[in-house]
Amino acid sequence: MFTKTIVAVALILFTAAPSFAQYSGPGYQGTPHEQDACRRDTRRFCRHIKAGAGDQAFLHCLQANRPRLSKACAEVLREHGQ
Repeated sequence: MFTKTIVAVALILFTAAPSFAQYSGPGYQGTPHEQDACRRDTRRFCRHIKAGAGDQAFLHCLQANRPRLSKACAEVLREHGQ
C-alpha cells in the first residue's frame, strides 16, 4: 500500500493534473501536501518517465535521486516507509 501511494503521488505530480488533487476514493493519489512536497522533484528528476511506464517507475526514480530530493519530498518518502 505504501508503494502504491507514493507511485500514485508521483504520477499525479508528473502529469500535474489538478483534477486528481482532491481524489480520495480507492486508488487514493496522496494528499495535496504530499503532492506539493514532491512536485518539483518529480518534474526535475523524473521527467524522462512516461506515464505508462508502470507503477514502480516514478517511485524508483525518486528513490534513485533521494540524496538530491528536497527535504519535504524526502520526508514524504520516509513517512511511507520508502
